[in-house]
Amino acid sequence: MTDAIRDRVRTMTREIETARGQHRADLVLRDCQVISPYSNEIHPADIVVLGRRIVAVRPDFDGPAAREEDCAGLFAAPGLVEPHLLPDQGLTWAEVGWNAVRTGTTAVVTPELGPADGIARFDLPCRLFEATGHGLTQRSGPSADSDENSVQSAATAHGLGMARVPGGSVRSALRMGRTVLIPDRDAEGAEVLAGIADGTLDARHLCLGTGSGRVLPEVAHALAAGISAPTALQLGSLNAATHYGLDHLLGSIAPGRWADFFLTEDLGAVPARVYVGGVLVAENGNRP
Repeated sequence: MTDAIRDRVRTMTREIETARGQHRADLVLRDCQVISPYSNEIHPADIVVLGRRIVAVRPDFDGPAAREEDCAGLFAAPGLVEPHLLPDQGLTWAEVGWNAVRTGTTAVVTPELGPADGIARFDLPCRLFEATGHGLTQRSGPSADSDENSVQSAATAHGLGMARVPGGSVRSALRMGRTVLIPDRDAEGAEVLAGIADGTLDARHLCLGTGSGRVLPEVAHALAAGISAPTALQLGSLNAATHYGLDHLLGSIAPGRWADFFLTEDLGAVPARVYVGGVLVAENGNRP
């Protein structure tokens, strides 16, 4: 057994013991209203964090904790995922990362980076993944576990990135098995959202994104179109994570996932608190 495997086994053992209440958690968020895109519901629960990961999500957690926070009256939502970042050339990467994370986006995926992009110079508050023909590599943000810095994704390995399609082509792209970015706020985008809201269009392979990292306004637009909060978060988080092979780490608030989420009184408004890897990175749109 290699040292890396031994370390991971020890970490997993601590995570299991913490979930059982036998080991001290780093953080417990009490009385959250957790929005689940998997079960399509909002349910009351405490969120238990150890290190970078969520280890338990259940009501009335009775284990010890280094820190507890009262979250009564707050929704807990998985961090949003920008599926195809096309940053403004007038902004630094640090500015791009901050603009994203302050509005609840905790991970962004960008096409292959050139050597001059200088990502390594910045410790971005959100996770930044580079998509290439070989898969995804986390280039900035909180460090992933060493065996998860690189993620093989069938979608990227076969050149099937997130599809941006011209008017009238969403259903055609879906028929070909593509994952599609919902068009900007035009007639077709409104038609797609209406189809999701009335159940005539399956939401599983559709994603929200702006190219800027600020996904929250599109989530608010989906809510205004009559889409439920769990489905809006599926569109804004889980579907992109699934497309890129990251849904075991991102896109939901569940045991084993990274502790990337935000707390809010209103899902369409700037979050009260944003966490990445269990660390508070933004509070009411400001640095903590």
